[in-house]
Amino acid sequence: MSGVTNIVFRRLMLRYGADLVFTEMLNDRGVVSGTKRSVEMLYIAEDECNVGVQLFGREPEIMAEAAKIAVSKGAILIDINLGCPIPKVVKKKKGAYLLKEPERVYEIVSAIKKRVSVPVTAKIRKGWYADGEDGMRVVAALRDAGVDAITVHARSVKGGYAEEVDLPFLKQVKEMLDVPVVGNGGVMSVEDAAEMIEAAGCDGVMLARGVLGNPWLVEDIKRFLNGDPSREISKEEFFSVLRGFLHDYIEFKGQEKAFRETKKFISWFIRDLPGASKIRDGINRAGSWAEVWYIIDRYESVINYRFLRGRRKEWKKANS
Repeated sequence: MSGVTNIVFRRLMLRYGADLVFTEMLNDRGVVSGTKRSVEMLYIAEDECNVGVQLFGREPEIMAEAAKIAVSKGAILIDINLGCPIPKVVKKKKGAYLLKEPERVYEIVSAIKKRVSVPVTAKIRKGWYADGEDGMRVVAALRDAGVDAITVHARSVKGGYAEEVDLPFLKQVKEMLDVPVVGNGGVMSVEDAAEMIEAAGCDGVMLARGVLGNPWLVEDIKRFLNGDPSREISKEEFFSVLRGFLHDYIEFKGQEKAFRETKKFISWFIRDLPGASKIRDGINRAGSWAEVWYIIDRYESVINYRFLRGRRKEWKKANS
């Protein structure tokens, strides 16, 4: 996720049990030319494990060279983005635009696989339109090119987040392929993950918006899959994780940059909690770290709340 999955966020997800994490989506040309932003986004620490790099582009040889560079920096797999619907990406005929060009998708995968020895995967959407026909053509192209796994966001580009996740489409992709298929889209709770795995038979789920401010969702899904009950998160753990995340962010990016970038993370952490809008407004108006810490300390001292962060339906019911 752009602007989100830096080293601090990735480490938090791994701490709570994620099997695989990704860098922010990287422009292939930026990686090859070594722009400052691309170098920063591509940074993978020596102590990190299970980090994949997701690339977007459309020229097979440039994508292949970018993949080679990413592997040299520590990527354990290369993921090709074929689902980003952001206009500035699509306008350049990259990301989700490539759902219209299965032949080029085949060429990109083939070129990358010739240059790297790690697995090459792809993340796609259901298609450009709700019928999913173009998506299935891309799935066939990926299969024929020898892709090692596919993640399917089971919504169309045109439908966006308003569209219901198409589990039958995901099941159809799974039945069509012999490689792992990972489901994605609308997984905000344990129940969502369980429904996706059961209905579509997919091999796993990819989490995105559901873990923003909620790393416990990763743990709870893993516990559910292992047959274990969800656990209640103490207030002390919640605020310890929040403070730890902010301190790590400061260490990684410095006081000034962290101050600008972490306000959205704080909002994600406290969303749906009592008084969240007031706290969010205070954080956004804060002019210094001292003010931020004061607001967080004060909030912790007055809130009386049960934290069942993983199972959202149960969590809301418990606090209604």
